[in-house]
Amino acid sequence: MRTARLPRSGIAGWWLAAVVLAAGCNGLTNAPAVSHDGGRETATHDGAGPVEPGHNSDGAGGNQQDGESAVAIDAQLDGRPVQVGDGAPTAVLGLDAPVPVDLDAAGGLGGAGGTGGLGGGAGEAGDASLASPDTNFPADDGNANQPDLLFVVDLAPVDSPTDVLADRPGEGPVPDGSLLGVDVGTPDSRPPDGTIVLFTVNAGPDQTICDGWPATLAAQTQGGTRPYAYVWSASPTCSGCINNATAAQTDVVPTATTAFSVTAHDSLNAVATDSVTVTVVDAVADAGPEVSVDPGVPVRIGTPARAGYTYAWTCDRAACALSGPTTAQPTVSPRLSTMYTVTVTSPEGCIGSDSTTVWVNLPVSTTPRDGEPAYPNAASLFVQFGAGVLASSISTDTVLLRESASGTPVGITNTYNSTLHLLTIKPTGYNPAVAQYTLTLVGGVAGLLSDDPLRPQRLPDDVTVAYTLASAPDFTAPTIISRSPAPFATGVGTNTRVAATFSERLDPTTVTAGNFALSNGPTTSLAGTLSYDANTATVIFVPAAPLSAGTTYTVRASGIKDLSGNTMFATTWTFTTGGAADTIPPAVTAVAPASGATRVSATTVVAVTFSESVDPTTLAAGIQVAAGAAQVAGSVTCDAANRLATFTPSAALASQTLYTITVAGVKDLAGNTMTAAFTSTFTTARVLFADSFESGVANWTLTSPWGLTTTSYTSPTHSLTDSPAGNYAPNLIGLSATSIAINVTNVASVSLSYWLSGQTQPQPGGDALYVDYTINGGATWPTLANYSGTLGWAQHIQTIPPGPGTFPPGTTSLQIRFRLTSNGNQQFDGVYLDDVTVQAN
Repeated sequence: MRTARLPRSGIAGWWLAAVVLAAGCNGLTNAPAVSHDGGRETATHDGAGPVEPGHNSDGAGGNQQDGESAVAIDAQLDGRPVQVGDGAPTAVLGLDAPVPVDLDAAGGLGGAGGTGGLGGGAGEAGDASLASPDTNFPADDGNANQPDLLFVVDLAPVDSPTDVLADRPGEGPVPDGSLLGVDVGTPDSRPPDGTIVLFTVNAGPDQTICDGWPATLAAQTQGGTRPYAYVWSASPTCSGCINNATAAQTDVVPTATTAFSVTAHDSLNAVATDSVTVTVVDAVADAGPEVSVDPGVPVRIGTPARAGYTYAWTCDRAACALSGPTTAQPTVSPRLSTMYTVTVTSPEGCIGSDSTTVWVNLPVSTTPRDGEPAYPNAASLFVQFGAGVLASSISTDTVLLRESASGTPVGITNTYNSTLHLLTIKPTGYNPAVAQYTLTLVGGVAGLLSDDPLRPQRLPDDVTVAYTLASAPDFTAPTIISRSPAPFATGVGTNTRVAATFSERLDPTTVTAGNFALSNGPTTSLAGTLSYDANTATVIFVPAAPLSAGTTYTVRASGIKDLSGNTMFATTWTFTTGGAADTIPPAVTAVAPASGATRVSATTVVAVTFSESVDPTTLAAGIQVAAGAAQVAGSVTCDAANRLATFTPSAALASQTLYTITVAGVKDLAGNTMTAAFTSTFTTARVLFADSFESGVANWTLTSPWGLTTTSYTSPTHSLTDSPAGNYAPNLIGLSATSIAINVTNVASVSLSYWLSGQTQPQPGGDALYVDYTINGGATWPTLANYSGTLGWAQHIQTIPPGPGTFPPGTTSLQIRFRLTSNGNQQFDGVYLDDVTVQAN
């Protein structure tokens, strides 16, 4: 015989049990007739059913065949639908009495003595295998309307219509409707009879979504008593990410990986919870930061690739200038400011995008140059832009002229030539007592902008040009020092350009088609484009069409003026073309420092010689010096007569460092581009001391008022000066700047380099700057050099000790001193020092 003890339940403090009837049981209407006790509440009645052979009375129900039983109960009962086993509502029988109960094989309810009117014979309860009474059952609470025990009975394991077990007449009253509404159930897809289905909720499987995409969550509930109620929550909390927090099914849109929990309640206030994790995958699209570059200079954008991700780049220009549109970090070389957008697809199919802008600098060259030592005081200032400028961006807020020392504004008038992209600045009132001035061109989004309607080019930073007016007028006319093609040249390519380099810089407004022309007859000028490169003082004419083969052409130059207004003498020369175009590109024939050179001065310049005359406008981007991936800032000049380009670093190079010279993209005057890049390396010497004055004056002992200034410098943005506030004082003797002790142990001699500019009363009898040194702790201070008068920014180099000598044995320390002296006659602005370097020879 099977027995089962009623388990305890957590639903509203009630006790639940499943009374299992064996498979094969018919519906209640097909069960054999049994006897009833009529509700008698004495222990002498055993309920219904014959006594099984060999046993005592078994209480209510039981006959010999499993599953064929009926229930006769005269206690107060309640019928409640619940889900048990097959999922269909069954009967809940409520007993208002604490009775230990067992089950027999026939499914009958046995008792232990007929307590509470359940019947049962005295002595044994149920069949032979009875369990001992459970003394932990709750006591009767005395409330007939509140069952103390619940019996959940599956009344039919097969399909059958609903049956009603009505009250039977007996000795005592039985409440009507004790077992009303019993669904005898369906067998389809149900677990075996007797399986207890607890109240649970399932939030569903974990999910992975793309950032910004929704996920659908659906709670599935089993057991309990309908209707159900739901509440969704999120951890971490995400405001507004749950579409309907009280629905069984809802959409969620988390922005980060989130655990969503659902809490379900049934109608009897049972509670069940479950959670699901929604993992958010980000496509991690990052186009990188915005950058500024010169036109055509390559720069890498984007961020390193991630495994399994794919990349697709686009831009907002007709030509993107991309090295690889499907790589994570392409190289771009735009000539106009361009926005680049990358679309990234993750291995999960998530898509993200990001954009960055490569701002192309507005090319600009100025006349005078920064640090110009003797600019004609009657000359205008000129700014040559590399692109058309938005006229409305030229104003007194973006173009400023001031006295360098005091900052006092100087009146100017601006004239812009949109055809030449040339700004002419005419000072209207120099101060006769002031020689040094600073021109400022304002950069950034509020500064000077190109006229590109899509995305203007701009100056990345303010451009400042400090210059000193010449003390004497210039009456020397400019002359041509280099011509290409050379006079009387033959076999010249039909695609040649004509270039003339002058002895000094020109007034660019005088470089016109009427003053410089190419003709194939006495007076007929050819159509073409005329340009002027202020950095090299070179005029270039590019014919609009190829020249005729075997033809003599004449170049005429006249009326061109220098900055002081002196006009050149008119000149002509001729050349004869050959039968074909020039297709031979230029090549590098020599470089200095030589490739592989070691112990090269940290203040060296790089000189590159070409096989033919080159287009000077291609040199700035064409010659690069770098230490590893770090580019060296500097400027390029061109000596057209000697086919020589010179790169001058903006500051001293690093100590004992390998540098690489790269020459690429340079064109000749026929437009042919170098076919292969030229590279060369050199290693610098040991630098013992270097100061650009960008980090203060800790390396110096200063006699007041020596100090830092931003008025004038060679490497931005500071220099050292004797009188930051204005002119120096009269009758100076010991006004000095002395360096810290420099270790020269085991060094035979050193090279001292410094940049110097300024103005003092000229010698003889005037004021002067002296450069001294000591190797004995200041016991003696030999003088290396002295300077006076008007001094433009220039680099000066001396060897210590002077001449071919070496330091005395045992020398370990060296100090440098810059000393200004003055008399009582005239006082001037004084001197400026920058980029002081000491290196071992």
